[in-house]
Amino acid sequence: MRSQVSRSIIAIRKTLTRIKLGKYGICANCGKMIDTDRLAVNPTAEYCVSCETKKEKKLG
Repeated sequence: MRSQVSRSIIAIRKTLTRIKLGKYGICANCGKMIDTDRLAVNPTAEYCVSCETKKEKKLG
């Protein structure tokens, strides 16, 4: 439980930093815009669906 809360806090801080830098909503991997529906469901998303899928496949 504590680990999940810590991960959430880190994700929120990273998101706030991206907002301050004007990079919120832009994929950290490919630089394309992250779909607004994805951000509505997961406001801390760093990657577009395509890059997130590739990342998950790579991790196994």
